Amino acid sequence: MRRPVELEIEGMHCASCVARVEKALATVPGVASASVNLATERARVELTQPVGFLPLIEAIEATGFGAREARGREGVQEQASVQSGRERAFARRAGLSLLAALVIMALSMGWVPGLAAGLRDPIIATLSGLVVFVGGREFFTGALERLRHRSSDMNTLVALGSFTAWTWSMIALVYGDALRARGMQAEAWFDGAAMIVSFLLVGRALEARARRRAGDALRRLLTLGAPQACRLDAQGREETVPTADLVIGDRVVVRPGETIPVDGRVIEGRAAVDESMFTGESIPVVREVDDEVHAATQNQDGRLVIEATAVGEATAVARIVDLVERAQGEKSAIQQRVDRVAAVFVPSVVAAAALTFVVWALIPGAGLPVAIERFVTVLIIACPCAMGLATPAALLVGTGRGAERGILFADPGALERIAQLDTVVLDKTGTLTEGQPEVVAFASIDSARDDHQLLAIVAAIESGSEHPLGRAVARAAAPPADLQVEEFRAEPGRGVQARLGSSMWQAGSPGWMELLGIDLDGVLDAVHEQEAAGRTTLLVAVDGSI
Repeated sequence: MRRPVELEIEGMHCASCVARVEKALATVPGVASASVNLATERARVELTQPVGFLPLIEAIEATGFGAREARGREGVQEQASVQSGRERAFARRAGLSLLAALVIMALSMGWVPGLAAGLRDPIIATLSGLVVFVGGREFFTGALERLRHRSSDMNTLVALGSFTAWTWSMIALVYGDALRARGMQAEAWFDGAAMIVSFLLVGRALEARARRRAGDALRRLLTLGAPQACRLDAQGREETVPTADLVIGDRVVVRPGETIPVDGRVIEGRAAVDESMFTGESIPVVREVDDEVHAATQNQDGRLVIEATAVGEATAVARIVDLVERAQGEKSAIQQRVDRVAAVFVPSVVAAAALTFVVWALIPGAGLPVAIERFVTVLIIACPCAMGLATPAALLVGTGRGAERGILFADPGALERIAQLDTVVLDKTGTLTEGQPEVVAFASIDSARDDHQLLAIVAAIESGSEHPLGRAVARAAAPPADLQVEEFRAEPGRGVQARLGSSMWQAGSPGWMELLGIDLDGVLDAVHEQEAAGRTTLLVAVDGSI
C-alpha cells in the first residue's frame, strides 16, 4: 500500500478554506481522499496510484492557497517560526487598532471638550479609515484573493461588513445635510466600523496563538530525534553528519547525555538508556553488546557504538509520530459535521444579510440607513469562525498531549468516546509511576555515621552522575560545603565511585558490589525486602565495606 503524502498549506483562515482545499485535492486523478488540518496547516493525501507533488500543488494553488511538499524537522521549525511571527503581528496590529478605536469612541461621545465638530469629524473619519483599511488590510486582501478565485470565506464577511459601515459613514459625513433634508437618517458609524475590525483583530490574534500552541505538541514529537550523529568511517574515524544521511549498516557513536539517532544493535560499550518514551518505565535499562536500542532514547552514561538497523522513517519513533499524525489528520464524526456546515456557511450568511437588507429597505419608516445597519449587523455577527477552528484544535491538543505522555490515539473518534469510559485497564505498574525516581528511604548500618550525614555525603558523590538514580540521590540532600570529591568515576549502569580524603567510596547496585568483591551478608535481607516492595536499592561502601 502506498504511503500517504503530506503537504504544507499557506493562507488558510477558517473551516471553509479547509473544505475548498480538500475539494480541490479530491479532483486530482489518483487521489483517494484528502484530509486538511487547519491547526497544523497540513494536508494528508491518500493515493490509489503514484501521483507527483506538482499536480497536487497546482490544484491547491488554483483555489488561491500556497502549497509545498511537507518537510521534516526543518519545515516544522520554520512553521513554528512563521506562526509565532504571525501571532506577534496580529497582537501588535490588534493593540494599535483597539487603541485608535477607543480614541474614536471618546471623540464620538464628546468626551474630548473644546474640539470643534469641523475638526473632530475628519479626525474620526481618518482614524477609522486607518483601522479598517490598514489595521484590517488582511481581511480585504484575503477577500479579494477569494473573489479572484470565485469563492468566499470569513474575510469576505469582515471586509464586506466593515467596508459598508465605513463607506456609509463617509456618505453620511459628506452628504448628511442633503440626506436629512430628504427625511433620511444620516448617522455615521465610524466608531462601530473601527471597533468591529479591532475586536476581530483581537480574535485573529487569539486564534493565531491557539493554532501555534495546538501544534506545539506535534512539533515536539517531530523533533524528538537527534538532528546530527557521530558516524565512524571505514578507518574508525569519527565524523559529524546529519541524521538524515545515515544508512543501514552505519556505525554511530553515542556519548553520555546524547540522543540515540537510529534503531540499532550495540556492538561496543555499556550504558544505561532512558527508554521511558517507549516503555513508560522511569528507570533506565542497561544496554550492552548485542542489545537492541531505539532512536530518540537517551544515553544516560557510558559510550556506545551502535550499528544502524533502521534509519529515518523506518525507526520506531518515526512510526509513532506517523501514528499520531494520522490521528490528528483524520476527522472525527463531529468535525465532519462541522466541515459540512462550514462549506456553505459564508454563502448562507451573505444571502441572509442580503435578504435582511431587502426586507428592512421595504419596511415603511425604516429606509436605507436602517437596512444598511441590519445588513452590516448580520455580516459582522457571523464573522468569527471559532466553530471551524475549535474542533481540530481540540483534537490536535488532545492527541498531541497524550503522545507526550505515552498515550497514542490511532483514531480521533476515541477522544469523543472517552467521556463514556468507566474503567481503565493498564498493562503494567510502570505506567503508573511518577516519571522520575526519588529517594523514599535511607539508613546507615554504620553506627559511627548518622543516617542524614551519610545521605549528604552520598549526595555529594552522586552530584556528578548522569544516571536518574544518582540524580535522585543528589536531589535528596544538600552536600556538606567543605567536602572535596576527587577521582570521581561512573560505571555505566552500575554506580559511581570517588575519593573523599583518604577513603574510597562506592555507591551503586548490589550486583556491582558483588563484582567488587564486597561482602553483602549483612544487608541482603534488607535488599530483598525493599525489592519486594517495588523499590530499587543502592548500596554504599567505604574502603571495601558496606
